[in-house]
Amino acid sequence: MKITLIQPPFKNYAVVNPPLGLAYLAAVLRRHDHLAQITVIDANALRLSIAELVGRVIESAPDAVGFTMTSPQVAVSLEAIRQIKSVKKIPVIVGGPHPTVREEELMREDAIDVVVRSEAEETIVQLYEYFKGSGSLGAIKGISFKEQGRLFRNPDRPLIEDLDRLPFPAWELFPLGRYGSIAGKSKFCLPIMSSRGCPFGCIFCYKGVFGRQYRVRSPSSVIEELRYLVDTFGIREFVILDDNFALDEARAVQICEGIIKSRIGLPWRLSNSVAVKSSSSQLFLKLKEAGCYQVSIGVESGNQRVLDHIQKGIRLDQIENTFRLAKEAGLETVAFFMIGNLSENEQTMDETIRFAVKLDPDFAQFTVATPYPGTQMYDIVKAQGRLLSDNWEDFASYAGVAVFAHKDLTPALMERKYKEAYRRFYLRPRYILKRLRKMLSWREFLNTVRGAGLLCRMIGGKKR
Repeated sequence: MKITLIQPPFKNYAVVNPPLGLAYLAAVLRRHDHLAQITVIDANALRLSIAELVGRVIESAPDAVGFTMTSPQVAVSLEAIRQIKSVKKIPVIVGGPHPTVREEELMREDAIDVVVRSEAEETIVQLYEYFKGSGSLGAIKGISFKEQGRLFRNPDRPLIEDLDRLPFPAWELFPLGRYGSIAGKSKFCLPIMSSRGCPFGCIFCYKGVFGRQYRVRSPSSVIEELRYLVDTFGIREFVILDDNFALDEARAVQICEGIIKSRIGLPWRLSNSVAVKSSSSQLFLKLKEAGCYQVSIGVESGNQRVLDHIQKGIRLDQIENTFRLAKEAGLETVAFFMIGNLSENEQTMDETIRFAVKLDPDFAQFTVATPYPGTQMYDIVKAQGRLLSDNWEDFASYAGVAVFAHKDLTPALMERKYKEAYRRFYLRPRYILKRLRKMLSWREFLNTVRGAGLLCRMIGGKKR
């Protein structure tokens, strides 16, 4: 049985990250059947055009094809799927964030046969057996499918309780030399995930795949995977992708202590948000001791009323204290901000920019508030008829494009403030001098040059 798993290309995206979800799916299929022939095509990393992607799929001659997709990837994915089906009538499965919450939209597409909702590791194994000729689609939880012209939506699949049961991702199937990040210290970095789910209720946050139930791997399983990545692939750095790595501080400290005792000795970072409420001096000091050099913190706004409206559940003074503790521990800080939240006005956007400058993190990421499908924010904007675009490619927060009509702001003003935020933060003489002082290696110099190029593109950006 041949399965081809596909990561579609992103448009205008500067970072090429390894698709951890596909790596897990490939691993569970190989463990289920060691004779399974699994091909992975990461069209984003390989910079493939749609025609090139289709050509590679046809060349791999699969019995079934699986696409993962986020909202901004929908159009390019559908174009590729249609072209594949026009050449060869093979079953097409789609999954990931967008299909999980928009399955009816995708099931209307003739070229798509099965939509997988939420976590897919257990589902993909049952689909594999079905396409081999065993069982029925009606018995597989967590999917929507077409049969004899009719649409069916099976019951949801329960989330995976014991994450330690999952095999380590099958990175040997991926073009590892094509991945890189301007945020990293090393050229060869792979991601791991030590937990899934987020219990918090921020209205802008998507939780369709992993849900709100916080589930964790054991510290011993995490350390074992790190040893595996070092011994098998020779990684020089790793990044933990958890939404809330330190939600359970005692467990986070245990993982850090395991890294120290194992003498892994690699630099690493937390690329997603460290929860402000669960951050302490003890945690940051232990992260630093274990080799972590950078933490990311979701700030979102510099106005307390806006923070309360988006249900962030934190105070401005708590945010300032968290950044102070992280800096005192010797960690680099990354701050995430949003421009144009539902309750914003021009004054609150200015307050956010000033707050970013006041916090003075090592890096700041600003995005235009985007109502992703599956979030409370999307439901609010959709119910009020305020969506400005039905083009999912515009739903890329890094694109700096406003996709909904704000009650107090024009789309042009939101987009202008987005660009202004980057200029006012990064073009400060004090900040530029600080970055120059930190360029202690050739890689850091190159990352700074690449970052400057990305900044120019963001400031230039799409004009409404």
